[in-house]
Amino acid sequence: MKLEMHTKIIVNETEKRLHMEDNIFQLMLDGYHLFVVDEILPVYKAGQELIGSAVVKKVEWEEGKTTILYQLISLHSVN
Repeated sequence: MKLEMHTKIIVNETEKRLHMEDNIFQLMLDGYHLFVVDEILPVYKAGQELIGSAVVKKVEWEEGKTTILYQLISLHSVN
């Protein structure tokens, strides 16, 4: 079983907004991934493009997939 640890969130435009007012997003990834919870992490659109900062609120592993819920706390650009 492969496990990856992350200190940043890379969304590759696959995130889904769950709650508009609280800026809560869901990101599903193939494989098992470990994220720091309740700490501020940078969010990247694709590899190098920094879009903001977020706090991971929940990490779930199931059937070879990882689902994270994170709250976007700052945005570097409106686009």
